[in-house]
Amino acid sequence: MKLIENRRRGYAGFLGRLRDRSCLTSALDEKNWTIAGSGSIGEKAEELREKTCAIAEAGFEPNPRAVLAADFFGDFMRRSGVEEPHGPEGAGEMRKRIMEGRFSEGERAAIREIAGKTNGAPVAVRSSAQGDSRGTGIYLSVFCADKDDLEHHVKQVLQSGYSESAIAMRKDLGLESGMAVMIEPVFGQRFGAHYGPLYGGLAYTSSSSGEGYMILGGGIPVGVVQGQGLRITEGHRGSVIDLVMGILDDLEFRLHERCGDINIQNSRHVHDWISQGAFIDMESGRLGRRDLPRTDFMAEGMGWIFRRLKKLEELLGRPQYVEWAATGDGRLGIVQISGLDPKTDFYELAESGRAVVRSSIVVGSGKVECGEALVIRDEKDIALLDQYNRTHKGYALIFGGSLISARYGAALGYGQVSNASVLVEIPELMHSQSCAAHFGGLADFTGKILMVAESINWDALAAHRAAGPLERYPVRLTASASERAQKGILEIQS
Repeated sequence: MKLIENRRRGYAGFLGRLRDRSCLTSALDEKNWTIAGSGSIGEKAEELREKTCAIAEAGFEPNPRAVLAADFFGDFMRRSGVEEPHGPEGAGEMRKRIMEGRFSEGERAAIREIAGKTNGAPVAVRSSAQGDSRGTGIYLSVFCADKDDLEHHVKQVLQSGYSESAIAMRKDLGLESGMAVMIEPVFGQRFGAHYGPLYGGLAYTSSSSGEGYMILGGGIPVGVVQGQGLRITEGHRGSVIDLVMGILDDLEFRLHERCGDINIQNSRHVHDWISQGAFIDMESGRLGRRDLPRTDFMAEGMGWIFRRLKKLEELLGRPQYVEWAATGDGRLGIVQISGLDPKTDFYELAESGRAVVRSSIVVGSGKVECGEALVIRDEKDIALLDQYNRTHKGYALIFGGSLISARYGAALGYGQVSNASVLVEIPELMHSQSCAAHFGGLADFTGKILMVAESINWDALAAHRAAGPLERYPVRLTASASERAQKGILEIQS
């Protein structure tokens, strides 16, 4: 809780400094923001709104957004009988009540008015909750082309706040229920019957080890935040396609040699992460994957985007996490932004020779002891993990990366890992170069150590395997991690 309170105080002070800038009351703010209702607009919307001026000054195009503030839904929730359930057993009933509830005529009119301001573009309906500015993967976002379904989509986003994972996170961190909902035109352009940006991604303007980097993908960056994309560092000077071709030949070999064969079922090449992407079909209104209409941007570098990201960091005075999108005609927009606390840990990691996992991609710092290790290899193990997590604490969970990506619909959520102390992702061909961004944000916000395994010594664990349907190794382990050094070790205690 102390960690959360420190972040809240730092966040409040940061916003206070930004409010001193006159642009916050300027025409730029009035042009791009419409707020219906009172109360909190959530951290995701708050960060975007307060940074609108800096976003524009850094060379990004501000996207007009409307927010249904948290109190906008107060009467609707009361009429529908929605309340915070005492445990996960009541979550399904609350979600059902939200979806079956009816907005009043005044509430419907406000939503219709917002729909009328999107200028024909499809819209994204997104959550904006406490602690959600970087993204945690817990709440739902919906893309739609048919504005007549907007009320339904707003309720879909609202009900995601009553998933078992969302309830468990609020309980563990002492967060209040309730959220705001953002409605915004999708940043992009029309390509025949489809709509979206040509490409997009996420970026860290600086990392704990210094250099900034991005994860690049085609179309709307929904897959990128789930780990499907190409990692490009700030210092890379070549073209995108040169980088792709440089890693294709040995990717599968490296994964097998370092981490073993753990159901590497998705063999989509890195090239496909950026030559295909998610777009909205304007006829069906659904989000689907298709080939990019053009790929000439891959012959270029991403230096022009990195320069704007650095300018943004300079203007805001601290590193930023950014989700961005680019069109084929050079427009660049920001979908999500969150300030990052620079990591100052100088934690030294001394190996004992009993290492089970070594990692060079780490979220979190410190030393944590674990009572045992669990391995989740595919989606059939999720139900077993869910039962185990309800009665056990302080364990290390080792899992395949596809379980937090779109292949299984992000099957592994906070509700299944809430009592784990250490999370170890086994990289797969689906996303071999970094953890899923929103899952990393979830680990950071909840104070867990997350490592992406560079190597795993399965033989060291084998002697400790327990009988039973769940792959469990009851042996005491110690996890040591330094986010600044980007180094982590999970080792068996002597």
